[in-house]
Amino acid sequence: MKTIKVTIDRFEGNLAVFRLNSQELTWPKDELPEKTHEGSVLVFSIMTDKEAEKKQNQTAKDLLNELLANDEEQEE
Repeated sequence: MKTIKVTIDRFEGNLAVFRLNSQELTWPKDELPEKTHEGSVLVFSIMTDKEAEKKQNQTAKDLLNELLANDEEQEE
């Protein structure tokens, strides 16, 4: 599992602004852990979600099959 560490640079309204190397990211303030403050270091885990991928693939297949079935009906 890959992790990324970010530092909260500042808050702008309801958003936290993270510093990641020379880039900035924003994140909803209400989705942060309690007692998070400017200067806090957060760790994000990055991993694949096999179940979500499987579901998306099945949805795409179902949609394609539906489109093909509708196309065949219109040709008749």
